[in-house]
Formats: sequence, structure tokens, C-alpha cells
Amino acid sequence: MTNKVWQLIGISIVVQLCMGSCTRQTKVAERSPQPAYELAIVNINLFDSKNKNVLENKTILINADTIAAIVDNSKDVRALNTIEGKGRLVVPGFIDTHTHLYHTFGDAEHAPDSLDDSHRQRLSEAYLKYGTTTIVEMGQTEKWISASIEWQKNPLPDFPNLYISGGALISALDRPLAFTHAEIASPEAARKKVKEYAKMGIKHIKLYSFLDEPEFSAAVEEAKNQKLTISGHVDRGGVSMFDAMESGVSNFEHMLSLPSNVIDFDNHWNLLNDKYDLVDIETIDEWVAVMILSFEYIEENPGYKSRMNELLDEMAKNNATLSTTIHQMGAVAEETYFFTSFGKDSQQNLSLPNYSEKHKLKLKKAFGVLMRTLKQAFDKGIKIRIGTDSRRGGEALLSELLLLSEAGIPVEDILQIATWNGAEAMKIESKYGSIETGKKADLLIFEQSPFDNYKNFLSEKTVIKGGKVFKAN
Repeated sequence: MTNKVWQLIGISIVVQLCMGSCTRQTKVAERSPQPAYELAIVNINLFDSKNKNVLENKTILINADTIAAIVDNSKDVRALNTIEGKGRLVVPGFIDTHTHLYHTFGDAEHAPDSLDDSHRQRLSEAYLKYGTTTIVEMGQTEKWISASIEWQKNPLPDFPNLYISGGALISALDRPLAFTHAEIASPEAARKKVKEYAKMGIKHIKLYSFLDEPEFSAAVEEAKNQKLTISGHVDRGGVSMFDAMESGVSNFEHMLSLPSNVIDFDNHWNLLNDKYDLVDIETIDEWVAVMILSFEYIEENPGYKSRMNELLDEMAKNNATLSTTIHQMGAVAEETYFFTSFGKDSQQNLSLPNYSEKHKLKLKKAFGVLMRTLKQAFDKGIKIRIGTDSRRGGEALLSELLLLSEAGIPVEDILQIATWNGAEAMKIESKYGSIETGKKADLLIFEQSPFDNYKNFLSEKTVIKGGKVFKAN
């Protein structure tokens, strides 16, 4: 044979050997496939927070911090790690749309000058271990912005997601300025501050009581220009909720804000005093008590009751949302399973020095009217969202879920209130608030379902944050 023939034979042998080798490698790969997912949560009942349905016998598949797929439990899947759901209920992580960092880090007397990872860890202890995976901050000292905006931009599995609002905007007034407020002296100053916050990366803005005209309208207009999500704590000032809705504000803070948009407390104080035998307010809890009593005062007067209905109808017409903060009020009425106050960090107990047992019974009755008003708002189509504004935020959120159930709101609606409604109102629904492919893997696995008993809102939960099982210290 010629050299050329031998060369051709050699090439043929090499090709056949290669093909055989490649075939064997393919068969080995088929026998030992690599896991396609990092985590599989199998055999679960999935709560669809957008449609308020429970989807049974599902498996959630996760890669990194994202939901990669949702499939029927009958489908075989390959994952590095598996959680056996055993038919348990899985819901999106809870969202608290009204928090303050100082509730966790200290009020004006105890606030640190700067924040570090130890402070971020305290947020996990206050919120994440109870199932609150996302918090929206509604007013902080500006010296914390540089650190907290970095937390917002860089969410991690060990900490709750955080969205900040900077300082709550308030007009220049002849009164002490709270350390969580940003004083606005003119419309130009309002526009400048909003632009400054937007440039920092802030996505939300808080308009506080006593942000009056013309600063209010200037802030709203510039916030719209900067595409910021606007929330308004609108009471006691020169701007009403009716005015705010006309300006384009749709997110309102606190059930507590409704009465002062129905009656002028300066003109009604003597009448309230006569009806409830009140004296001067000595503590923050006594101020909250008056706000609670005012719901009954309004309910019993046909004219004021009509005005409340008008306010709720206008809110529903404008697709308004309303944050709750009902734990704080329920605690003052002694209708919650633990106490917290709007008072200073050091306050651990209810302080109603001028209230007799008779007063307290009236307070409980009035709190019932408050909760019926909340149910009325819900029935009218106002989007209720959780906003605890509490030092014990994660626990307070669970307390609020109980209060909502006791007010007659169905469990599926309560779960939507605690998840989807907050995400949609705060415009973070592309990432959070529902369990869908492509969204962040922030999930809660209930040991016992609240659909079986509403008190199971307090049941033990496995918290999945950013695709990882969260373990509290």
C-alpha cells in the first residue's frame, strides 16, 4: 500500500474511536444528569396572591434568588436541594409598606450617627424572622441615607428587602422638627429636595402632615416628573385627602388619618370631651385613644357619618390605597396579644393616666367601630395594605392579620393585603408580592394553614429569602 492509503486508514480508525468515545460519554451523561435547579420545594399548596386562589400539588423550582419554574408535583425534577412541602401552604413573603428605621435603631435620643451591617442584622431580627421579607421605610434621618440606599440597591438573602423614602417632607413651621423629617420652606425647595432624593436612587417619597400648599403641590408634581411613588400621611394640616387625591396622590397612610379628614378636631374637642368625659392629653397613648374614640363619634352623627362615606367613596373612585397601622391602635384599646406604642423606646406599658375602667370600656367599643370602618373601606374596593409603623414590626404585622380576620375579612383577602396589595401600591410588583416564574424567591411555608384556623397566622413558618432558607440567630 502507498503511504497515502495508510494515512486514510489511520484517519478512519481515529474517527471511529472518537465517535465511540463520544457516544459512551453521552450515555454516561444520560445516566447521571446534572441537577437543573438549586432548590425544589415539592408537594405544596401555592397561594396565588393576584387571584386569591390556592393551587394544589405544586412544586416551586428556584435558581439563585429567582423562581425558575412552577410545575405540577407529579413532574420529576432534579435539584441540588429539596424541601418536602407535605401539602403545606406556601405564600409570598409579607410586605410592610410603612416602617421606620428608627423603630429598630433608636429614636432621636438613641439614634446612631451611621449604620453598618450590625444594624441591618437587627432588621432581620425585627422583620425577617417573622415572615416580613420586604419593608418600605417612610421617613428617616438624612444621615442614614448613604448606608440605607446601598441596602436598597443590594438586597441579600440574610436581610429584608428595603426601600427608603428619605426624610418625610414637611413645611417650615414654628415647631420643633422631628429628626425623621425634611423641612421644605418653598415650592422651589420642594422640587429641589425631590430631585436630590431621586438622584440618590430613592424610589419613594413621603409627604407628611403639615406639608401645606404651595409646597405640597410642588412636591407632588416633581415626584411625578421623577417617577417616584408618592405616599401621603395627610391629616391635621392644610391639605386634605380630598385635595391630595385631586393632586394625584393615591397612597394614604394610616386608618388613624381618616377622622381628621371628616371633622376638624379643633372645633370638635369640646364636644368629644363632653361625650367621653376627657381631660387634657398627657401621653401619646391618650392621643391615640382620642383618635379611636373619634370613629364612634363620627359613626353616631348622621352628618359626619355621611362625610366619612363620602371620603371612602372618593378613595375607591380614585383607586386609592390605605395602610393599616391597626396594631398600634388595637394595643391602646387592649385588643391585641402584645403591646407596643408610638411613644419613646423606653415605654413598655400602656399609659392612659386619665382613663378609668369606664373610659377603657368605651375605648374598646370605639375600636370596634374603627375596625368596622376599615371593613367598610375594604368592601367599597379601597386597596388595604399592611403598614405597621411599629417598633416590633414583624410581630405587629402578624397581629394585624388577626385583627383583619376578626373584622370579618376572609383569609384569602388578608393574604393578598399582606403581599400583593403592598407590592402593587409601592410599584415593586415586578419582583415581589406574588409567586410567579421570574420573580424573587421570597416565600413562606406555613406549618399550619390559616385557611383552617385564622390563628394559624401565628403558626411556625419556614422563611425563604432570596432563594435561601433564613435561619434566625
